[in-house]
Amino acid sequence: MLLSSIFSNLVFFPNLYSQINTILTFFSFTSCSQFLFSYINNFKNRLLNFYIFHFFWNFLLLLRLLWFLFTIFLFC
Repeated sequence: MLLSSIFSNLVFFPNLYSQINTILTFFSFTSCSQFLFSYINNFKNRLLNFYIFHFFWNFLLLLRLLWFLFTIFLFC
């Protein structure tokens, strides 16, 4: 029951820092809490890097598309 409430909090809380605080209140200062903290922190960093990379990649694709359209309209 305790684990299901923790995992439901992981799913439904929008803020990752509140998720970390919720988990650490259940497992305070144990190796399990350190593991969960590092796991969630790693997951947050990977998710952030993923979104940053795709944002810039899509931005570059958009610039290429705009440049292509600009050259077509310029020379037609």
